[in-house]
Amino acid sequence: MAEAIRKLRGRPGAPVTLTLYRPAEERALEVPLVREMIQVPTLAEVGLLPLNQTGGEKIGYLRITQFGEKTAGEFDQAIGRLEREGAGALIMDLRDNPGGLVDGAVEVVSRFVNPGTLVVATEGRKDSAQRMEYLAKPAARKIRLPTVVLVNGNTASAAEIVAGALQDLGKAIVTGK
Repeated sequence: MAEAIRKLRGRPGAPVTLTLYRPAEERALEVPLVREMIQVPTLAEVGLLPLNQTGGEKIGYLRITQFGEKTAGEFDQAIGRLEREGAGALIMDLRDNPGGLVDGAVEVVSRFVNPGTLVVATEGRKDSAQRMEYLAKPAARKIRLPTVVLVNGNTASAAEIVAGALQDLGKAIVTGK
């Protein structure tokens, strides 16, 4: 599999031919492809929860599947949509989120706190000079909605940073196992 992926990768726009062998038919099938950049969305299932499940409250829901370079922009668009739909609260689902880029996580937390707020710090085992601090960045959109963050045993890495920071900074309630 790794070798096949390596051979398929290349410059976007460049042609490549994929040859598939079908043993049952004892024949090969050639499929011409054009390489492209694949953009995988990091947010899913954005919308208001059904009113019959929320006691009539307009509660926005969004699931972040991983943290990447475009997560903050996708998050801003999702929040804008939920606000236009009248959301009065937010559920951010980080269950089964394996993490991703720390910078993407910091940018999401930045939507809830003031610029310069400490989001997370890392420290090396041997040298205090290995300490790194990640501070909230200026963000055009500020989230003021009451927020609940859902987590589970598969919430990891950057997703844990978001959940922990929002909880520690008093910006969200975290629930789950």
